[in-house]
Amino acid sequence: MKHIKHWIYKIFKMDNLAKDYLTLCTKYETTKALKESYRRQVKELEEIYADPISYVENALKESTKAYKECVADMEELIAKQDRLEHKAYARGRRDAYAEMGIKALDARLNGETLYVDENDNVIEDMDAETFEAFCKDNEIEIDDLIEERVD
Repeated sequence: MKHIKHWIYKIFKMDNLAKDYLTLCTKYETTKALKESYRRQVKELEEIYADPISYVENALKESTKAYKECVADMEELIAKQDRLEHKAYARGRRDAYAEMGIKALDARLNGETLYVDENDNVIEDMDAETFEAFCKDNEIEIDDLIEERVD
């Protein structure tokens, strides 16, 4: 019996029908999806061509709005960076002044005076005895420090 069914299927080419049916179903689903996609595109184009001027105006408004938001964000970031730079600069100056103040107070307690030259170098004012003791402790010849002036 099984052989007879198989033979009938072959005569009427029914064994290929199942394969053909599946292929056609796949093609039908693909075609259906393309049809929906084309339908959406046609609707979008109808909206554009129905009133192209308002469509372009709306698109320009949206892009202008996005541009303005981007510029505002950028300006805010630049302002924040400036504030952070000024804050860091102020902290640095505050710390430097605090350090200089501590050095100056320590020097005054020891009976010394500190100066700052035009290059922002801290210079300690020493009396002659302290200077000679410093040179002696560090094995510095005072005569080596004196520059000869040629007028």
